[in-house]
Amino acid sequence: MDSVLYSRIKEYNTALALIKEMRSGGVITDEDYAIICLSLAKKYGISSCSIFTGIDLISARTDGNI
Repeated sequence: MDSVLYSRIKEYNTALALIKEMRSGGVITDEDYAIICLSLAKKYGISSCSIFTGIDLISARTDGNI
């Protein structure tokens, strides 16, 4: 992994940690969380299919149906 990609992933994960805190505190909903994750991934140039994203593809709402 090159240093530029590593830096983008690190910045993305830092922002994501704050968003996760907001979600666990009830400040934002699960739907808001998914939207924010996609927006952050786009901002930092990370594919939404990447293993580095915080997007939960299997949720209780869908019971695992993707």
